[in-house]
Amino acid sequence: MNTIAILVYHMNYYVKAQLNLLKTGSLDAHDDFAFNAPPINSEPGWQEMTQKSFCQAEELARMIENLPDSKLWELCVEEKYGNYYRNFQGMIEHCHYHLGQIVFLTKWIIG
Repeated sequence: MNTIAILVYHMNYYVKAQLNLLKTGSLDAHDDFAFNAPPINSEPGWQEMTQKSFCQAEELARMIENLPDSKLWELCVEEKYGNYYRNFQGMIEHCHYHLGQIVFLTKWIIG
């Protein structure tokens, strides 16, 4: 079973990949590394990871907001990835899925 920290790391792994895509034009994410979360051993460590995740999500949202609408329908790196819209929508659905898992884990932990 994944921990909440691992799921947060996992979701943010793909947020960072989308940020990199918009900054560099390169999509460099590998599923093999998406769950390689560093251990969180303290409350400050947890706060640091979640704050970084929120900041990167906000940065990505701003970058997407500033994209010209026409960019959404352009091919994203390679044909197999579809267009930018498909990639952004897929990432959102992916996050919703894992946020649901976090809700269940939280309810299980709290009781």
